[in-house]
Amino acid sequence: MRDERPLPSVGSQYIVNGRTMEVIHVDDVLVTFRDLERTHSLSLTIDRITVEIARQTIVLFAKPPGDGSKALAFLDPSDRHVISAKRKHYYVDAALKQLGGTLPKKKTEELIARLSLEIKDSSPPSYSTLYKWSKQYKSHHCDQFCLLKDKSNLTRGKRLEPEVEALINEMVIEYYLSRPGVGVTTLHSFIHAQIIAINRLRENYSTRLLTPPSLSTVKRKINKLCQLTTDKSRNNQYYIQKKHHTSESNKEQIEALDLAEIDNHNLKIKIVDSNGKALGSILWWTVIIDVKTRCVIGWELSSTHPCAEKTIRALKKALIAVLGEEKIRGKPIHLHSDNGTEFNNSTIKYVLDRLNILYVRGPPYTPNARPYVERFFGTFELWLQEQPGATSRDISGPALYDADKEAVFTEENVIQYAEYWLENVYHQKKHRTLNMPPSVAWERAMKNRLPPEKFTEEDLDILYRFIRFARISAAGRVHFLSLSWYGPGLPEMRAKLKKGQQAICYCNPLNLGEIWVAHPEDPRSPLRAYATYPEYQNNLTLSEHELLHSQLLDEGREFDDSKAHIALLNLRIRMTKDRRKAQQLRTQGVKEIETLPLINSDENDDEDQNNKVIPPDQDDVDIPEFGGDKI
Repeated sequence: MRDERPLPSVGSQYIVNGRTMEVIHVDDVLVTFRDLERTHSLSLTIDRITVEIARQTIVLFAKPPGDGSKALAFLDPSDRHVISAKRKHYYVDAALKQLGGTLPKKKTEELIARLSLEIKDSSPPSYSTLYKWSKQYKSHHCDQFCLLKDKSNLTRGKRLEPEVEALINEMVIEYYLSRPGVGVTTLHSFIHAQIIAINRLRENYSTRLLTPPSLSTVKRKINKLCQLTTDKSRNNQYYIQKKHHTSESNKEQIEALDLAEIDNHNLKIKIVDSNGKALGSILWWTVIIDVKTRCVIGWELSSTHPCAEKTIRALKKALIAVLGEEKIRGKPIHLHSDNGTEFNNSTIKYVLDRLNILYVRGPPYTPNARPYVERFFGTFELWLQEQPGATSRDISGPALYDADKEAVFTEENVIQYAEYWLENVYHQKKHRTLNMPPSVAWERAMKNRLPPEKFTEEDLDILYRFIRFARISAAGRVHFLSLSWYGPGLPEMRAKLKKGQQAICYCNPLNLGEIWVAHPEDPRSPLRAYATYPEYQNNLTLSEHELLHSQLLDEGREFDDSKAHIALLNLRIRMTKDRRKAQQLRTQGVKEIETLPLINSDENDDEDQNNKVIPPDQDDVDIPEFGGDKI
């Protein structure tokens, strides 16, 4: 008969579906595997795993460390079981060396008495006990580790009744392993109530009643469950990835600006406007941090929601050439971001491609893929939460702390404070990992290399622009994106355009207050055009305008033109009738005929019932009919 293969134990590794997975939990029902490379887990029942192992669809790859050996336990000399095993070995080793393994009873008892005095053993073993130890020791080829007591697999205390154990398992699945799940104390109350209800039914026909389990019994049942499987049932995916995340440390970058991380963060502080009115937590900070030196090389802080233009502004601060700051900031070789739309869009990809910056995106829902910029935001929030208006203060109850009432800073104030904190606190304070301030790490990295690559502001503005084609109106304006621009040279350019020809418009998505307009036959000689509504368009980003325009369209869809259409039809009917009457009076001298009433759709008309208007009869008014092809 073929020997049964042992069940998987925690720490053993198996090949499952072509991937190496490690056993992280084994209980009475499930075996849970975890992938060594990905955040992926798999749970199989005991019966299923037994069948798969027998079919060799799941193959053992490596046994757990120290499997089959008790040597690891002897590394802890203070363990009471290790102390007991060493005591056994002292008696067995002396008996085998002095008596040769025959263990005559009288000499063995004399040896036990003498050894107990040497080690001051108050309860020495009997002859039969020493004989049993010696037999076990010799059967394991004189391995002292075999004398260590095995861990008992027996159940603790009195076993639960089968009905109670089945009830606990059902209640755990229904109420605890659910979303939202109840707590252990509440679960124990549910189990207790269910057993009371069962016992009340049993009192009518039986004297055997069920005994409710204690709270500690229910807790032990819960603790035996796999924590990963439990969290999957009770929490969302983000919580699971954050709690059960494992990964190797990121590789240290060789040079500064080899890799930079970029991310957005909503500051947990409420601000006010210039009049003191609370605006809420509306500030977003886009930060680009160099991984090698932990220096922030580009950032943009404003109330603008994360978008492509906000990302470009942060890039612009990192790339722009400033006199006297030739070795401060610069263009990174690689830029790492998440999969947000503010980063993963055609505009950003085009700009990064023109700048020759390699774009790297992390896997979805993995904030730990950008640990340095996330750690920076955490450091800043530790300081920010101490300021008035912070929403992350650990103070219970709105009566003790009201962020809306405590808010006193405007957007301009927070921008100034953040810039001062960044340059004079963060960059100058010793970094725990670097063991030096980020500014010092940057200086050392730039000491023996050429200055980083930068660009002039004009070159960057040209790089960011996108193209639109538009006609030039008689008033010397161009219209697109529901906006318009004018320029003194546009009427002259319009005169040179051919019939149906459109001008080329170069637009900067960071500022729609000014554009460049060029003749299609001379695209390298553009003219400036200025916003016709400068109070709205100046410093307006493309994303902000599109958002505001979509909101305006949504508001416009709430209105209906039905009243105006009815009034227009009424007016046409009345004019037609008056014209016919005027013709009759002029040609036949017929007495004036009363005009027909109008269609009235106003439900709030307070006139008398006789004055209320009604639709005209079809016999009295001739409404013109049109063919279907002319409507």
